[in-house]
Amino acid sequence: MVYVNADILFMPDLLTAVQQVAGQLDKFLMIGQRWDLDIREVLNYSADWAVRLQERIRSQGMLHPGSGSDYFVFRRDSFTEIPPFAVGRAGWDIG
Repeated sequence: MVYVNADILFMPDLLTAVQQVAGQLDKFLMIGQRWDLDIREVLNYSADWAVRLQERIRSQGMLHPGSGSDYFVFRRDSFTEIPPFAVGRAGWDIG
């Protein structure tokens, strides 16, 4: 399962990371740090889109502080009880 904010783009290597962790642990919670990049045009998802975007991130992106959590990856049965919290309010992710 992935819980993610709508303004996040995943790179193909996320699936590889999830498969590695899932292969080692029955229950887990992956939380990732994002790169901030202002994209104002339609992205071209041709064969090398990830390479081109990665190059742009390296030259123009800024690593977001570690306190911002924008996605969570976990197995469906990792949590049987999730405490109540309000999504969509400022500061819900501590960032």
